Amino acid sequence: MVDATATRPLPLLRYAIFTALNVAMIYGIWLMARVGGTSLFSEGSRLEWTQFSALVGVAALFFFAAVRLPSHRELHVLLGAAACLGGIRELDAYFDRWLPGLGWHLPFWCVLLAVGAYAWRSRTALRTQIRDFAAHRSFAFMWCAFILAAPFGQMIGHGAFLQELFGEDYRRPMKRVIEESAETLGYLWVLLASMDWLIDRRSAARSAARG
Repeated sequence: MVDATATRPLPLLRYAIFTALNVAMIYGIWLMARVGGTSLFSEGSRLEWTQFSALVGVAALFFFAAVRLPSHRELHVLLGAAACLGGIRELDAYFDRWLPGLGWHLPFWCVLLAVGAYAWRSRTALRTQIRDFAAHRSFAFMWCAFILAAPFGQMIGHGAFLQELFGEDYRRPMKRVIEESAETLGYLWVLLASMDWLIDRRSAARSAARG
């Protein structure tokens, strides 16, 4: 059964903090772009490391929660591993240099196969845990983050589409600006959704401990 904290409206203070963080991130991108130009959106830029840091934060939160909140341990391991996979993809250019011939594919598939085996072994527990997560507002928040970072960022930021749209006015950096901005906000939303879920899980665990 889903506890009451899972379906109640997002507390106003938390909502205000999340909104402020979104505005701060958007303003930060705008400000850094004014200083650094389109180089901000290139490989290895501060923006890319910001994205990677957000994914590392998500992974750290979920792995820590897997230790401290045993009721949803398997789900948290799965979500933490998913953040690790995203982090590997963000640093694909570095892995391609460090691992010639194999590149980012080697660590990506190692993590994916390991977490796939773990998920299969834990499939019974995961069914209930995934239902709990899907009933919580943070799941919708995280799903929106995925839509923003992947379909929106990749389709609207697709070079061929932009070239057809803008014609002679098209410049290649346009593609990177749209893609990287969408990904950055998407990863921020994933981080905030993770915090929202884990705050409520901790509250539920404390309530259960008090009886």
